Amino acid sequence: MKHKRFEENILVDEAYTNYGRPDKNEDQKKGSGIAKNFAETLEYGERKKWYHQLPEEPTVTNKSLSQDKIEELRKEASSALHGDTLAYETKTNRNGSSDQQWARTLLNKGAIGDRVAAATILIQDNPIYNLMALRNLVSNVKPAKKKDGIVIIDALSELFISELLLPEIKLRTFEQHSLGQVDEMTSGNKQARRNLLKLWYFEDQLKELYGTYVEALNKFAHDSVEANKEKAVSSMSYLLMHHPEREKMLLTNIINKLGDPSQAVSSKVIYHLCQLLYNHPNMKGVVLAEIERMLFRSNISPRAQYYGICFLNQFFLGKDDSKIAENLIRIYFSFFKASIKKGDIDTRLMSAILTGVKRAYPFAEGGRLAAAADHVAAVHRLVHLARPSVAVHALALLFHVSSATEGGADR
Repeated sequence: MKHKRFEENILVDEAYTNYGRPDKNEDQKKGSGIAKNFAETLEYGERKKWYHQLPEEPTVTNKSLSQDKIEELRKEASSALHGDTLAYETKTNRNGSSDQQWARTLLNKGAIGDRVAAATILIQDNPIYNLMALRNLVSNVKPAKKKDGIVIIDALSELFISELLLPEIKLRTFEQHSLGQVDEMTSGNKQARRNLLKLWYFEDQLKELYGTYVEALNKFAHDSVEANKEKAVSSMSYLLMHHPEREKMLLTNIINKLGDPSQAVSSKVIYHLCQLLYNHPNMKGVVLAEIERMLFRSNISPRAQYYGICFLNQFFLGKDDSKIAENLIRIYFSFFKASIKKGDIDTRLMSAILTGVKRAYPFAEGGRLAAAADHVAAVHRLVHLARPSVAVHALALLFHVSSATEGGADR
């Protein structure tokens, strides 16, 4: 189930490209085992999400509570969720359908695929009272359980996006809710108060679990197996593209993988970042700022810098992106100056820098590019000293600069 905010022009990794396509083996799968049970019993209509139960909160908070009072309400909310969960489990064990009982039995038996399928069904049916099943799935995403983690990651990512996270907005912690207005919102009704606190506490736990899952994906991305690293990068990119929750942490984790020893992983990062900018052009400034922080870190490797510059060369630029283009050129010339000082003129990094400046220059406002003129003389020398492939990029850059400035065209 794709999020409505991202319905159009979504380009994701191969792990998700088959979503929504007809399955050629559907009839065969329905004829055997677990797939048959699911196909015969599941209802595929629109379910009412858990967050539809959340009431509107006052926009203005008049009461501020002490820390002791907040902790008291938290304990009350935790107790309410725990008690209602036990009551729900008792009721389903007695009166629940055979499918629910079968799914609960399967949670502790069978192959990892069966356990994940059973947990997914229970969470989709009622996420509030199956928080423990969700917590168990998250806790099994770890490098020590590589085979289990690979199976769980796809299911968890889709669960969070399609079922658990609030549409288009970030989850809130328990303290961020209108705790001081609980009595007014529930009109003194004890059951309504219990339900409200329970929902707020569930949202708090869900936010914490999502953060734990993102951290687990980051650990998975540092595994020694290349396929596992690519899977983790693809999943983090999928989450970032589809929801703003933990976007800074996800973006930082993805960008840090530009320096991965594996060329395939670094190329995968560039691909996913390009898709992110294509689908969310408003994130250009945020992504550029994060890339710049990575490029100028003291412990950054030359490999990571090179792939960072290569990604900047892929930025989608338009007529309204003059500020972005100017920042790109500023970053390029910083590396250009450093490379000249080191004497690294015949390197692939120099070629990438010149390519980037040449590409960004037409989108920038020439009057504000004072740094460009300061480096023209160095670019002229580079034409004579560098190998032909680098010299061609330098000549193309000089052409752009001379066309936009007076007095340099006849040099």
